[in-house]
Amino acid sequence: SPFVGLRYAPASSRTGRGGGSSAPRHTKMSCFANYRICPALLAPRQRILFIGDSFLAGSGVTSLDHRFPVLLRRRLGTACDVAILASGAWGTDQELLAYEEKGVAWRPDIVVVAFTASNDLKNILSNYGGSRMPKPYFVYSEGAGLTLHSSDGHLAAQSGHNALREFPIPDPLWKRSLLLRLIVLKIHRLASREQYDPAAFPLVDERYKHFTYREQQYEEIIEKQEHLTWSPQMGANDVTAYIKENSRFNTYGWQLLDQILARLRGEVERDHGQLVLMLLPVAFDLRDPDTIVGGPFTKQLATPEGPFTFRSAEPRDRLAEICARRNITFFDPTKEFRTYVTRNSQMKEFWPNPKDGHFSDRAHEYLAEICVKWFSSLLNQDASLPNNRPPSLE
Repeated sequence: SPFVGLRYAPASSRTGRGGGSSAPRHTKMSCFANYRICPALLAPRQRILFIGDSFLAGSGVTSLDHRFPVLLRRRLGTACDVAILASGAWGTDQELLAYEEKGVAWRPDIVVVAFTASNDLKNILSNYGGSRMPKPYFVYSEGAGLTLHSSDGHLAAQSGHNALREFPIPDPLWKRSLLLRLIVLKIHRLASREQYDPAAFPLVDERYKHFTYREQQYEEIIEKQEHLTWSPQMGANDVTAYIKENSRFNTYGWQLLDQILARLRGEVERDHGQLVLMLLPVAFDLRDPDTIVGGPFTKQLATPEGPFTFRSAEPRDRLAEICARRNITFFDPTKEFRTYVTRNSQMKEFWPNPKDGHFSDRAHEYLAEICVKWFSSLLNQDASLPNNRPPSLE
């Protein structure tokens, strides 16, 4: 989609660290295309909308019914309705655009943005995200604030819903056939793996052309090497959110995320909803529970461009600070999740595929248990404010 970026992908057996796809072959990666308002959702009860990437779209599970928001809905019973708006490779920027484009129509009471530490910061620092497909992106500056740009760098004259529709988007014949779309997508991905040419995007801010997907060697960190052959602090990659020191890229990335979340909070609250930022308990090293985000793993590493400190708790602390300053509700299940994994030796159960960072069915089940307690408390606090608003069908 030219307005959101990647919003539909076929089921695939490809695995990845967390932003790729490994959904069951009989499912679709994205819930975006299938999202509809239905009569069952018109009841005057609380509506919770989850927005996220492949972790919510279905990667790693044997069935879409095993995702933790679906399990949460079952266990809460008639207390609420739950919907999921997700696609593999989305970052927080595309999740904001997806809310504007589609999610707002459901008029949710609670909007939960699921943050993936290894993906979301790097994805907002690129016009060519984890999907290896061009996507819209946001730029922040003190003078202009937060501005939206098309994938080729054109500035949108407005913000919010329909912001990118001013640009003429051709609708080629191949887009009308699902089979041809899948073939074109596969060809595009194979070609883009070979080479990304920054010169092809002359209008794109230079800071968005320094993502190092192909160059990154995160296995060196997993193997606890003290000297890396690459410099994670010099671009956007899986490590960016875990870097303790302020570098050019992670400093700007956290500022940009702060502005994106502030805008999303404003839009959700204008529709009388509440924004919740949920930190997913992803693991950097699938063998070591201390590397689950929020964990105690810390290590100083030498690189060709100088040292930096990898810190598993860095994403949690940065997000907590942003949420406190922006008055955004922060849901952090990482400590309880990590404690359970450690005490019960659940690393292999929660991540059975050593090459896939997505949660297993069992991990989703336990995360749902944590969510039931947390959201039950939140819904009880808001019980005096039932949702009696009819959803917009536009």
